Amino acid sequence: MAVIAFIGLGQMGQPMSLNLLKGGHRLQVFDVSQAAVNGLVEAGASGCATPADAARGAEFVITMLPNGELVEQVLLGENGVTATLAHDALVIDMSTIHPLHTDKLIAAMATLGFSMMDVPVGRTSDQAVTGSLLLLAGGTPAQIERARPLLMLMGNELVAAGGPGMGIRVKIVNNYMSIALNALSAE
Repeated sequence: MAVIAFIGLGQMGQPMSLNLLKGGHRLQVFDVSQAAVNGLVEAGASGCATPADAARGAEFVITMLPNGELVEQVLLGENGVTATLAHDALVIDMSTIHPLHTDKLIAAMATLGFSMMDVPVGRTSDQAVTGSLLLLAGGTPAQIERARPLLMLMGNELVAAGGPGMGIRVKIVNNYMSIALNALSAE
């Protein structure tokens, strides 16, 4: 059983968190929506007042946020994850953000002595509920193997996309192909 900080309990993050709880892990959760936190507390998670509180004692930190600025604030800002994160923990950003922002965050975390990978997801919120997301892992082989047991509770297909920062690049290509096929079908 791992101790996991999960930050971002929206349409995707909430069911992903629930699947980690069902897998027997201990969750410390944070979201700007207290109602979202309360829902996870009712399911067995520990609610936290800040990202720093969520990261305290965590072996893994998972972020699922709407944009890169929020991921940066949660990791590096005031009361951010890095204020309390252990140096042997692994940060896994599952958000869909700009690849250059991902690169910047991974480099900043490495400069501070932290390990970070990106694992954006494919498919829909229905698949988040059933734990059948497509997981596009950008990380070292060691990071991917370390994260695999947790990731496979949230998804049923894991693609090792390459080193850190490559998961988001594969996700952007995947999104482009989907949009192009939809446009073609509409014609």
